Amino acid sequence: MIKYRNFPLFILTIMLFLSFMSDISVSANGYSAIICDDYNALTDEQETELTQYLYNKSQEANVNIAVVITDATNKYGAMDYADVYEENLFGIDSNSILYLINMNDDYDWISCSGTAIDYYPQHTIDYILQNTSGVYLISQNDNMDFYGAIHSYGDLVVSQQTLPMSIFTKIGVSFFVSLIVSLIVCCIIASRYKFHKHTNANIYTERANGGGVTFTKRRDTFIRTYTTKTARSENSGTHTHTSSGGGTHSGGGFQR
Repeated sequence: MIKYRNFPLFILTIMLFLSFMSDISVSANGYSAIICDDYNALTDEQETELTQYLYNKSQEANVNIAVVITDATNKYGAMDYADVYEENLFGIDSNSILYLINMNDDYDWISCSGTAIDYYPQHTIDYILQNTSGVYLISQNDNMDFYGAIHSYGDLVVSQQTLPMSIFTKIGVSFFVSLIVSLIVCCIIASRYKFHKHTNANIYTERANGGGVTFTKRRDTFIRTYTTKTARSENSGTHTHTSSGGGTHSGGGFQR
C-alpha cells in the first residue's frame, strides 16, 4: 500500500514514464506512392515503373512518397506549393515526403510532414537533394536524367532515414530514467529528515519552570522556502513551419 506522504513521488514516477511513452506510435503499412508529371518529363513506361518502385520504398520507409514535376511555381513559392500539394495528395500532417522538381527556375524542394519530419532532418534533406537534383538534373544541354533522379530519391528515402527509438528501447529508457529520478527524490527527502531529533513541548516547559530560563525575545523565522519555476517556451530548432493549408512541415531547397 502506498503511504500518503510518498504519493507525490509515485505520481511523479508515473508521469515521467508516460511522458516517454507518449511519442510511441504504431502505424499500419498502408502507405502509397504518387508521381505527378505535369511537365511530361517521363514516358508512360518510366512513370509506371518508377511509381511501383516508389511504392515498394514507401512500404520499407513507412511514409507516403510523392514526386511532382512542374513549372507552375518559382523559387519564392516552391516551399508552400510543395507543402500544399503534399496535403492535397495525402492529407494534412500525414506521414509523407514529397520531392518537387521545379522546371520554372530550377529551384527544387523536398517537403516532409508527420513522422517524416523526424525521419528526415535538415542535413538529410540537403543530402538527398544534392544526390538527386545535384547529380541527375544539372545539364547544359537539357539532357537531364529525370528517371535517375527519381530512382535515386526512392533509394535515399530508405537508406538515409533516421529511425526513432523502438518501443522496447523507449520502455527501457523510461523505466531507467524514472528509477534514477525516484532515487534522487528519495535521497533529497532522506537528507532533510533523517537527522532530526524527536522532541515535544514538555522539554521546554520544564526548563522554563525549573531551570531559570526566561524568554525575552520572540521572532518568527522561516526555516524553509520553496521556489517554483515555469519553463519558458523556446524555439525547438526543428525548422518546422506551417503551410497556407494549415499543415506542419519541414523541408529544404536546392538551386540547380
